[in-house]
Amino acid sequence: MPLDKKNDPEEVDQQEAKGASSDDSHELNSSGEGEIFRKRQRMRSPSPRISPRGTPQASPPRFASMEQIMAAASGVGNMALAHEIAVDKDFEIKPVELPEFSLERQIKDIVHRAFWDNLQASLDEEPPNYEHAIGMLGEVKQELSSLLLPQHNKLRTEINEVLDLALIQQQADHESIDVYRYANFIISIMSKLCAPIRDEEIQKLSDISDVVELFKNIFRIIDLMKVDMANFTIQSMRPHIQQQSVEYERKKFEEFLKTQDQQDGLEFTKLWLKSATDDIIKAQQTFQSSAAANTSGSTSSTSVDGATPSSTMATVPPAVVLNQGYVNLLQWDNSQLYPETLLMDQGRFYDIQSKVEEMVLVSSILLITYTTAGAAIAGIQGFIDKLKNVIKVLLEGDDDLDVKLVSISEQICKEVNECLTQHNFPAMDEARQDALKKQIQHMKDKDDNVRKLLDTRTKAFFRLVISATVPFDPKTKIPPGLGPVHKELLDLSGQFLRLIIHNRAVFTPFYADIIKELKTKTQTEENAATGTDTENNQDKQNKETNDETLE
Repeated sequence: MPLDKKNDPEEVDQQEAKGASSDDSHELNSSGEGEIFRKRQRMRSPSPRISPRGTPQASPPRFASMEQIMAAASGVGNMALAHEIAVDKDFEIKPVELPEFSLERQIKDIVHRAFWDNLQASLDEEPPNYEHAIGMLGEVKQELSSLLLPQHNKLRTEINEVLDLALIQQQADHESIDVYRYANFIISIMSKLCAPIRDEEIQKLSDISDVVELFKNIFRIIDLMKVDMANFTIQSMRPHIQQQSVEYERKKFEEFLKTQDQQDGLEFTKLWLKSATDDIIKAQQTFQSSAAANTSGSTSSTSVDGATPSSTMATVPPAVVLNQGYVNLLQWDNSQLYPETLLMDQGRFYDIQSKVEEMVLVSSILLITYTTAGAAIAGIQGFIDKLKNVIKVLLEGDDDLDVKLVSISEQICKEVNECLTQHNFPAMDEARQDALKKQIQHMKDKDDNVRKLLDTRTKAFFRLVISATVPFDPKTKIPPGLGPVHKELLDLSGQFLRLIIHNRAVFTPFYADIIKELKTKTQTEENAATGTDTENNQDKQNKETNDETLE
């Protein structure tokens, strides 16, 4: 079914605003990601602004009007929709399936039942009352017309001629109306407009003899056809939206920020980047302290050699700060609010974080198992994949991790002993089995040495992938200990990279300003403490910042 009409992002805005009230029959879905629209919504009461010196601002507070708030909400919703279409190739609209015993389902069923019962009663009268039936044919006519494309002029004319309500009313007045004739015409039009997946259902309509049941199914299939049309439109528009999405999302986000008169629309983004900056400074100071200790043999606090937060911050490129922030998403505390610039991908980042944690746990258990069992099982092909599948299966479910690890440790020992015996090796003795079980069960602690080591290597690999300035084959950079899960590692890092590339392209101007502000603040605080010439240092830092890039 061809579709030659393509809208630009502004037209998408207008169409979505007009259709917002009619979307209660469908919900947006994607491959585990469309539920982002239903993630937590943050509502915060504005607090009076206080100037740095503690005195109230001279100008009175300004509150956004309801029209501004609704416009901003509509803009953010359209931005989120465009984002979903651009980044999720599997994004689609699906019919809503209301829970069976929900209030909404009960109300819907009652209303629909009343409508069809009323239609049946009017047709059963003597003589039949066709008023409701004619109104229903008018609705079918409107629905079919809504599925037509601009080039369907012949079909539009045919629908208008056959489903002429004035003529149908005259036929009803003279009791000469043939409802089945109109039903067959409607079915023929539907067969011309439907997607191939609906052909079988439409053919079955011809076998229904009851008028009410027939039109009930006609309306049901037309609703499905409308969903098919919407998804085909999305698929056709996706290349165009992908080309325009970066500028479009940035524009909509800027419009959203303008409505935040009483609060900082980037408050949590700034906290996120500040945390990344602190992590980098801490790592640099630890490294410099360790290097100084190795050189001088001293471990005193003076070994930092003047590597104060400000002096290290001045040397940190903005791209390093941003990449550290992205990597920190892999260990995000779910009790903390997400940065505003990442909210639309929050569900995806949560999913990647959860899968990375499981991957690290699986690889840690495999490493401990092969280290404890010895070289006997190292060369047995396929055994490591078998153990990996066993671990993944036992990690499923809602039990606590420590309970799962007990089951895993027991099953691992059983699998290893069976494999050793099968290949004519002696089974592990009780002492080695107990040692292996204890080590596996200790994996519940994220600070376990093996688990922590592989977690660090995993994050280093993700940082390498998102910070690479030249193409490279990631298969050649798989960290030691993560070989058994290399497929999962490459897949997750690829998903992560795609999200980062899009987010960086959209929000780089905002990130650059925030990081520059962080550098300025850190430098100012250090200058105030040391009495350094603030103006000269500030000019130097601004020049360095301007020379750096987030790319």
